[in-house]
Order: sequence, then structure tokens, then C-alpha cells
Amino acid sequence: MYKSLCWSYEEEVRIVKNISVAPFGYHFSRITDAVIDNQSWKRVQLPTRPIYTLELPKESFVEVYVGKNAYIDQKRKQELNGVVVNHQVDNFEKLKEICSDRNIPLNVVSVDLESWSLKSKQIDLSGN
Repeated sequence: MYKSLCWSYEEEVRIVKNISVAPFGYHFSRITDAVIDNQSWKRVQLPTRPIYTLELPKESFVEVYVGKNAYIDQKRKQELNGVVVNHQVDNFEKLKEICSDRNIPLNVVSVDLESWSLKSKQIDLSGN
């Protein structure tokens, strides 16, 4: 695992856990749930590989950051499958609702083209 240098200022914790004792197979597995060290893990099959997920307590989330293209990317995906009405992108609206309900700041991150530093701006969740 590595982290791009432009994110080096960010204080972040990445955790790696050995789940080799799980009954999951890497290339194929009908088993999707396992308990490892009293934690419930799930195997989710993506088109190219599996990922293993662990549910975290809600209080673990204190801030959310999305890239400046997140809205545009989600809008394009929604337009492929349906219609976007009043610029309301379902996945983005759901994220805003979750953050608002849990009082978690939601921020959009972009690159300052003069300094190449990252800058963030908090999204107003009040609906005003």
C-alpha cells in the first residue's frame, strides 16, 4: 500500500488485517460471511477481484471528503440508467442526507492550480 505524496499532509490510519483464516476463496467462493476474531467480515465480489469488508461503528466517521469530480461522475452514471431532475443526483443526495443526519461535515477537495496543493471546502448541508 502506498499513499501519493500530495496526500502526505493528511493524517490517516490504514489498517491491514490477516484474514487468511477466513473460509473465503480468493478466485471463487460461495461463502460471503465469516467471523474472524469476533468481527463480522463480508466478501464482496467486484468485476475484477474480491474485496473484504468490515462494518465500522457509526461514530468512527468524523468527516467525509469527496473529490471535485464526484458529483459529475455520479451524475453521468445516473444519466446512463435514468434521468437527473433539478440537478439531484441520487447517490450524492443520499451521502448528503447521511452526513446531515449524523452531523458529519462533508467536504469537496480540489487542486489549487497555482500551488498544486489540495484545498477543501465544506458543503452546506442545511438545504439553504
